[in-house]
Amino acid sequence: MKARIDVVRLSVGFAVCLGLAASLSAAAKPIVVLNEDNDRYFCTRGEEGMTVPALEAYVDRIAGGKVTHFFMCPSGQRTSYDSKAWEPIWACLTEPGCSDSRWGLNAKLLHDRGIDPYAVWAKGCRARGVSPWLTMRMNDVHSVHDP
Repeated sequence: MKARIDVVRLSVGFAVCLGLAASLSAAAKPIVVLNEDNDRYFCTRGEEGMTVPALEAYVDRIAGGKVTHFFMCPSGQRTSYDSKAWEPIWACLTEPGCSDSRWGLNAKLLHDRGIDPYAVWAKGCRARGVSPWLTMRMNDVHSVHDP
């Protein structure tokens, strides 16, 4: 089953990239997409990274290279933001084995500070000529065989 899921994931990703490439085929420069996974930013920084200036500095680094499109994934089983429809990642902080989730702690810290990282990143990307995109994981299942 895992191989099938990987093929589906690869096929969907390939289809998205083909559609993007087709829509921009007249573009003179190559397309370079950076995919910001649902938890990577949150898990690779401490509290100091959970500020508007730190989020803007991240976009500055992205835009300073060859990235033309920034894909942001705000969900993976749970979301990195609060919502009436989805459970945020920090809801797991009361569960055994999740109380030290850096993703949950940092996403909650941004939420408590009233900072929407995706809005900051999208605004920064647009100001620097990088096309921001929101993505969503539709088949995000980990450790399916672990009861």
